[in-house]
Amino acid sequence: MKILNFFYENPPEFKGLFERKIRLDSKHTLLCGALKSGKKALILNYLRDFKTEEFLFLNFKDLRFSLQALEYLEVFLQDKAIKIIVFYGIDINFKFDFSKLLSKYQFILASEFLSLNFKDFEKIELDFLDFEEFLSQNSTKNATSSQLGNYLQSGRANLSENIELNDYLRSHFTALELEIFKFIALHLGLEFSVNALYTKLKKEMKISKDKLYECIDLLYQRGLIFFVPHHQKRLKKAYFTDFAFKNALLIQRDFSTLFANLVLCELFKFKQPIFYTKEFDFYLEKSKIGFICSALQDIDLLRLKAQKILPKALEKEIFHVVFVTLSSQDQFFEQGVKFEIVPFETWALSF
Repeated sequence: MKILNFFYENPPEFKGLFERKIRLDSKHTLLCGALKSGKKALILNYLRDFKTEEFLFLNFKDLRFSLQALEYLEVFLQDKAIKIIVFYGIDINFKFDFSKLLSKYQFILASEFLSLNFKDFEKIELDFLDFEEFLSQNSTKNATSSQLGNYLQSGRANLSENIELNDYLRSHFTALELEIFKFIALHLGLEFSVNALYTKLKKEMKISKDKLYECIDLLYQRGLIFFVPHHQKRLKKAYFTDFAFKNALLIQRDFSTLFANLVLCELFKFKQPIFYTKEFDFYLEKSKIGFICSALQDIDLLRLKAQKILPKALEKEIFHVVFVTLSSQDQFFEQGVKFEIVPFETWALSF
């Protein structure tokens, strides 16, 4: 009871909040998103319309919290004006019987694990900041193109201004997780091989292949890495859900792969399965759109490339091909296929 009372009397501070494209409502909600994706800020944005005595925010990540305190939750609530109960930071194995409380209180659950589901809860997956949200959070007099440089450097994670991405990675992830990140950074946009990673790691540390598979799966479930499968073959490419991880992990600079990861992160907004093929960096089968990341190629070269991939586009019934660039812009049609050459910032703000 003392623990519950402590959190009730010491609610989190409402500071540094800004609007996201996603908003919470009065439904029972399971909010899933990667570490530093902005889950807490989103919840607090919703709670600031209520009096502090009307909600109980239990931070499961706080060292002062204990799961045993939940045994007394029903009794604790009896003489309170509480309307909303937040379980923030639940893990993948969390279990709780909500049946006696769902009709009386609104529950908001928050977790890093995207695979979690709870009966009677609406599940919302919160991504990191997209480019448009980054601009709204960092509104200055700088041109949008200048802000793109800031976005590439700082990344999508909702980090405080005084926290460096390198420090964030070092303090939140194990040595094995960091080695997996480094391997992905080094092979970003290439076909991912667990066997190659295992061969490398077993020379450096004691590890089983089962442990490695488990760790990779957890990083995926936590929304930190993303696999793009080949449209037809049993192959996949690995990327980060925050493209800035790459430069924080490696000295080597390869802007083309960083740019491809940047484009992929914007494609998450489509909420569709994403594939790759020999011709297309990314392919949305449902929408029949192919994407090619061509940051620095000029229009003449892109027109030549369009001619080469036209037969494959027609074969797959892709009638919209987008070349995402840094600055080049053009549009033309070939045999009913729309080819669009568009700068990233224009494209990212168009949907």
